[in-house]
Amino acid sequence: AVLAVVGHCFPVWLAFRGGKGVATGLGVFLVIVPWAVLAALVVFVVIVWRTRFVSLGSVTAAAFVPLWTGLTHLWIEPISDFTPTIVALCATSAIIIAKHHENIQRLLAGKENKFGAAKPSH
Repeated sequence: AVLAVVGHCFPVWLAFRGGKGVATGLGVFLVIVPWAVLAALVVFVVIVWRTRFVSLGSVTAAAFVPLWTGLTHLWIEPISDFTPTIVALCATSAIIIAKHHENIQRLLAGKENKFGAAKPSH
């Protein structure tokens, strides 16, 4: 699962320059922990609705999946192979977040584009 995200983010045939892994990560998360994806979807929607930053919603939701999985594993739904599962979720989330480094820099600088905002003309 993690290698699917790695392959999407760093494809050999594109000189290791690929996407940010959000859609592939979503597919991985859906297979491994579907309830965590539902919870992360709520987080994503609320973040984007309140801030209008899709990148912030994506990064927050990606970080939320292993957090939610860990919390629910303790209290609600134990996972039989918890250690390899949480390692895979954390690795996948870390890749997605790392691929958003430029977005994070723009967010911190106040220069990230907002969803639905008109793009400035040159």
